[in-house]
Amino acid sequence: MRTLLALVALLLLLPTAAQAATVSVADGVLTYSAAPGETNIASIEFDDGATNYVVQDERAPLTAGAGCAANPDGAVLCPATGPPAV
Repeated sequence: MRTLLALVALLLLLPTAAQAATVSVADGVLTYSAAPGETNIASIEFDDGATNYVVQDERAPLTAGAGCAANPDGAVLCPATGPPAV
């Protein structure tokens, strides 16, 4: 019984997995939506040709939403068309 209680206590102390944040783009507006209460360290840059936004997050996985594509390195790429708005 003590072993079971110790195991449950240990599991409660482990950090929970971060939920995915979603990145999308529509009409030139880039949207980053994180889960409620989620802590994020996001960065948004242009790719080398300045044709795509490159969105990365050090704390949470990203999901590519409408208009965007997942990159193998975990980043999300979204076309940077029209006037930029974030």
